[in-house]
Amino acid sequence: MKKLLFILFLLFGLTNINSQNANKYLEYNSDKATFLYSDKYTLTDYRVLNPNIDIKLVINDSGIIGDRDNIVMDIEDSSPAIEERIKDDNTFAGMSSLLGFALKRTTLYNKEILVLNFSMKGRSFQQYIFIENKKFCTITVGARNSARLEKMLDDMETILKTIAFKR
Repeated sequence: MKKLLFILFLLFGLTNINSQNANKYLEYNSDKATFLYSDKYTLTDYRVLNPNIDIKLVINDSGIIGDRDNIVMDIEDSSPAIEERIKDDNTFAGMSSLLGFALKRTTLYNKEILVLNFSMKGRSFQQYIFIENKKFCTITVGARNSARLEKMLDDMETILKTIAFKR
């Protein structure tokens, strides 16, 4: 009996520990899009470079909001001109001088995505650019360094898997 109780304690104790470490997801829902994001992030209205960015998620961390790791999204109506520009790798030639610049085209979750990697002002970035349902979407993941950026990519994939655009 003691052995059974011990086994049950281990099972329920470990389950409780694992569930405490598991990410919980929140739903973002606006007139432009809906998606899930990790509760490790908080939505903020704080903008540094572009006040017109639609969505900014900052990691729940101490420090100044502008210095925190973040995921920034911009969603616009697409046009034939935009579609042509993102199909042309020369559009991004000016970025080739950025540290660690790399451009890759890939398909993730039935989305043809242009992925840009670069570093700027001591921060590491990975940017996803794609068009879906006539919406042009740019999602930029920014972190203090490449190791922190790598840790954020699973959270980014959750967004890519779940994002749905509204007309």
